[in-house]
Amino acid sequence: VSAIANLIEQVTRIGVGIIFLYLFLPYGLITSVSMSVLSMGVGELISLVYIIIKIRKCKPVNPVTNASPNRAIIEMALPSTFSRLVGNLTEFLEPIIYTAALSLLGFTSTEILFHYSSITAYALPLITMCSFISQSIATSIIPNISLSNALGKNNEIIYYIKKSLLLSLVPGILVTILLLNYSYEYMNLVYKTEIGADYATRLGLFFIFYYLLSPLWAIMQALGRTRFLFRLNLISSIIKLALIFGLSFLPGIGPSSLILTLLLNTIACSLILYFYLANRLRFRFHRPEIIKLFILSIASVLVLEILKAGISHYLLNTIILTLIFILLFKVLKVTDLHNE
Repeated sequence: VSAIANLIEQVTRIGVGIIFLYLFLPYGLITSVSMSVLSMGVGELISLVYIIIKIRKCKPVNPVTNASPNRAIIEMALPSTFSRLVGNLTEFLEPIIYTAALSLLGFTSTEILFHYSSITAYALPLITMCSFISQSIATSIIPNISLSNALGKNNEIIYYIKKSLLLSLVPGILVTILLLNYSYEYMNLVYKTEIGADYATRLGLFFIFYYLLSPLWAIMQALGRTRFLFRLNLISSIIKLALIFGLSFLPGIGPSSLILTLLLNTIACSLILYFYLANRLRFRFHRPEIIKLFILSIASVLVLEILKAGISHYLLNTIILTLIFILLFKVLKVTDLHNE
């Protein structure tokens, strides 16, 4: 239900946003953009209505215990709430600190706006354009892992963890390969500009960790490790803000400090969560599972190089590679777990 509600919210937000832009464009750019921002609220409202309808149709379940759930709910909710608060505060401070650092370096407000927009408005959306898959997987696995954790079935938990990580990583591999070759073309296609495309080309490979962060975070929540997540989020947020400011003064980095910090934060958090789970649950990916991922990646790179030698149009190459990638994914059975 939550996954469908999220899909409804996103589709409604995009659709209503486009409609509002065209309807209110004659009244000025500021008015049309302001109304398109309201579309986010419309999307959330429609999603909320859908969830309420589904909840009302659910049959009441008699509790198996007379114990009050208030304490358990508070123990889960408080760290999650404070973690979200820290995240929102960090997002609020990021542009302020970034602007302050570049101002000290002598950048004008126009130059700062250009660099910030090239990262947040162009590069990051392009790099993470398929992250909705990993986010959907993260949403869908929470009930299963929570149930398995409550029943003490560690083998099931490990199965869901490995399966979700593989399913999240696979689309990230395809997107990374395509961005390394066609980031400028995609940027022109979507935004009619090449601003930020260099970031996608140079750093897109490392942002593959971004596709793992959402399911790892959701898994930790499902296992009740919200306090650990809060501490990790708090520490990483403080370090992130410090790095945004500090890296700006290093030669050769300057305005790139923001995206480099976001990249380092994503990699560090993903690795910390993965090794925490691996050590606590005593699991690892077996050699056949790793080899299949490696074969899928190398084969896709070779196929694209062959396509580029014979076909010059990037969209046609993208479609053909995607189809071949899906075929290889099916043939190799990448998400089939070894002895599980």
